[in-house]
Amino acid sequence: MGSLVTLKRSHYRRFLRWYPPSWRDRYGEELLALIEDEWGTKAPSPRYRRAIARAGLRERAHATGLVGQGRGSATQLRSGSLVVLSAWTLFVLAGIGFQKTSEHFAQAVPLASRPTGQDAFNTVALFAVVSLVAVVLGVAATLPALATFLRSGGLRQVRRHVIRSVTGSALVVAGVVPLSLWAHHLSRYQRNGGDGAYSWAFVALALLVAATLASWTVTAAAVAQRLTLSHAVLRIEACLAFVVAGSMGAVTIATFLWWDTLATHASWFLQGSPIGRSSSSLSLTMVAIVSLMSVAVLFAMAGVVRISSSWRQFSSTPPDAVTGGALQS
Repeated sequence: MGSLVTLKRSHYRRFLRWYPPSWRDRYGEELLALIEDEWGTKAPSPRYRRAIARAGLRERAHATGLVGQGRGSATQLRSGSLVVLSAWTLFVLAGIGFQKTSEHFAQAVPLASRPTGQDAFNTVALFAVVSLVAVVLGVAATLPALATFLRSGGLRQVRRHVIRSVTGSALVVAGVVPLSLWAHHLSRYQRNGGDGAYSWAFVALALLVAATLASWTVTAAAVAQRLTLSHAVLRIEACLAFVVAGSMGAVTIATFLWWDTLATHASWFLQGSPIGRSSSSLSLTMVAIVSLMSVAVLFAMAGVVRISSSWRQFSSTPPDAVTGGALQS
């Protein structure tokens, strides 16, 4: 009987994976004892498992400072910046979809209406570059802290995240090359839904890209939470987060204006139909793209609000203070 209980407790330990390491170290054994008292040798119900998962994810959010207000202004600033970064990653997926949808659009728009669509497209491109530059500058600002983290053996702490992200990137590269060669042998109509096999292959690659971007975002967050960042660097990160969020909003508005122009003057382009053919102005692809952009902007705004709420308190702390290096996920 004792061996059976030991086996069950070992099985229950899988539930602890939902919780951050710091929480597991402090409360893990208590949770295992609680589960054991309630369920004995029986398997917990699906409802109970879901409750454990929700509680664990909530604790992870608290541990990273993504929710709650009790971990200090520096942590709030850091977590708000990470929220904006995560939202930007989601936004990039929508941007990839828009880039593919808008390929060679100027050829389909009547000459008189072309400037409006081109101006909207140029605005999208401009603020997309601005957001990318802001993200790159944010990464560059953390490089000294990252070098210190790696020299101290920090890579071991995030090794699984890095391996997963690198593997995903390799698979993306392996998929992009043959799909690009395939696309060169197809017409615009075939690339925009006319060829079923190509469409499914593109969707599969898009899902792989999404998963890889999400993986790299998790990796970046895991590393960022462990870095020791100075007061000045955190201030830079927060300011750049404002730039990224604002750029995302501008891109979303410009994308909607581009969509409106195409829907009015060249609806066939949005449907992938031959030029001049009467088509519906409602494009499910554009609905999905703009909706995804809007959701990402809302998340970014949540990060900005988090930064703003802690900015005054953070600014009043000693400028030589440093934060980080202790958080885990």
